[in-house]
Amino acid sequence: MLTRQIGIDENENPIEIERSESEIWNEIFSGVLFGTDYDFKQTFDITTKPTLPSFWNLNNNFNISLGYSVSYNWSNNFTQPIVGRSAGWSNRINAGINIRWKSLFDPLFKEAVSDDPGQRGGGRTGGRGGRGTARNTQRERDVDQEIAQADTASNGQTGEEQLEDDDSPSTISVGFSYLKAAIQYVFFDYDQIRFNFSQTNSFSSSGLAGEGTGFNNFWGFSESYAKGPTRGFMLGFSYDAGPRAPNGNLRDNFAQKNNFDFSTSRPLWEGAKIDINWKVGWGINKSTTIETDEDGTVMITNINSSGTLDRTFLSVPSFLFFDFFDNGIGKVASLYNPNADNPNENLSNAFVEGFETFPWLAKVPLLKEVMKYLPRPNWNITWSGLEKISFLKDIAQRVQLRHAYTSKYTEGWKIDPDGDKQIQTQKISYGFSPLLGISLTLPEMFGGNMTGSIQYNTMSNYDLGTTSRNITEGFSKDISFTASYSKSGFEIPLFGLSLQKRYRNFTILYNK
Repeated sequence: MLTRQIGIDENENPIEIERSESEIWNEIFSGVLFGTDYDFKQTFDITTKPTLPSFWNLNNNFNISLGYSVSYNWSNNFTQPIVGRSAGWSNRINAGINIRWKSLFDPLFKEAVSDDPGQRGGGRTGGRGGRGTARNTQRERDVDQEIAQADTASNGQTGEEQLEDDDSPSTISVGFSYLKAAIQYVFFDYDQIRFNFSQTNSFSSSGLAGEGTGFNNFWGFSESYAKGPTRGFMLGFSYDAGPRAPNGNLRDNFAQKNNFDFSTSRPLWEGAKIDINWKVGWGINKSTTIETDEDGTVMITNINSSGTLDRTFLSVPSFLFFDFFDNGIGKVASLYNPNADNPNENLSNAFVEGFETFPWLAKVPLLKEVMKYLPRPNWNITWSGLEKISFLKDIAQRVQLRHAYTSKYTEGWKIDPDGDKQIQTQKISYGFSPLLGISLTLPEMFGGNMTGSIQYNTMSNYDLGTTSRNITEGFSKDISFTASYSKSGFEIPLFGLSLQKRYRNFTILYNK
């Protein structure tokens, strides 16, 4: 089959061109018809939630999730035909586990309950072969009572009193019960425990010698750098994008961020609950400058590395001019030694230790090297059901108190030309959001609902300038309250229909 097309000759005159169908299909699949590739993207994502065995009810008390995703991109800058090709990837690794801690250990603390009222202390059963009847049980009681009455002369007690004493638990069993209850309360009375870890990585390379996008390498059976980056690079498992173009000033960029958080919750008393969380994150950024000669040989000319560290912190401020924990700027000043061998490092350590509420933990030999990276607890306490209190019962339908503490330590560093790590920035922030907050819902008023809340918040920030050796302090305190009234049931006639509309009368926001 022949196809006629209108073309243009060398003198820009229109001419007819005859081509066969096979020639046209060959041009389509050779890529000439679609032009030159300039951008290519590909994503790969996998998640799993493995099922655990039913032994000890693990499948119901443990939830595990794992995931990996990667995004690959390739681009071609037509204005730079030699060094304009670049490729990179960005991946994310995440793992999480959720443990129903209290439900998992409840069987260890469950008391054995007997359905036989005739069993006492040692678990005496009536009848032969353990098949007791009500008649046999009553018979045993009569015999026990006769024996107890015959023994009254020895201890001056009636038989019934002695039976009561025999039924009462011993001092050892009572002490053991208290000990078991204390252990359960301290270690096992947590509803859920959650662990989450995530890591994000990104890498990019410029000036690739291979002209391919990598598509054929990923889906084909054989791999070649001429076709672009390899399958391992496209999946985020490799940092080798392939040979580099000659005579180029190129750059490789790498970044990584890790986050780990641990949280749990537990009841405090009836209606009250506390949520506790620990968080830590650390990251690194690395930039490598590369030069290539006429053969494409790579020469590294410079490397810049920097990173960050952030974690939850614990610094309890002074209360009513009483400094119970001896932490703050004054403590930093007392710990700082300007005559130390490395004054900047000494000031950095004094800054963290001076604001830390329990700095003595860093002096434990096993924890000394890692204590700087271990997160401290932050918490959130809610107390609901206060409307049940007698003097609040007629005032509100729902009353809740809330208290939350948040704190964070942030650090920025870089590697100097000598290869030493230098801390550039340090910041500590802590506060209560809120220190105390109250929210309530009033009884129905004029056919509508009235809700409101009031809370008192505090926040303090401290920035350390290592070069200037100054600490900049900033703080804020505010009281805010909100009130809103809503009513529904208004009818609006429209085209013979009666529409109901929810009408919010007012909302007040106040901050000071």
